[in-house]
Amino acid sequence: LEPLADIVGKSVQTPLSVHQETDLATYVATLEGPILIAWEHKAIHLIASALAPEIEFPSWPDDRFDMVWCLKREVNQWQFSQIPQMLLAGDSESLFE
Repeated sequence: LEPLADIVGKSVQTPLSVHQETDLATYVATLEGPILIAWEHKAIHLIASALAPEIEFPSWPDDRFDMVWCLKREVNQWQFSQIPQMLLAGDSESLFE
């Protein structure tokens, strides 16, 4: 993440770690503006579900590393979308179900 942070003039912050996904969601909910969370794919749903419990998130397949989940805050609710990265050969355009 450091190269991206350097490009956009931000710093990488690591206030919480593995097994603190709910705490991370609570922390993120207090922040304003765009936030990028890089996390192990097996636990991303814990963060997303803590932020937006009203949304039923799809399962993240164990063999997929080519998707970005986007949660956008709209007033007091969240909008969810999936964005296929399409950066490497073999990346898939198919969304998670």
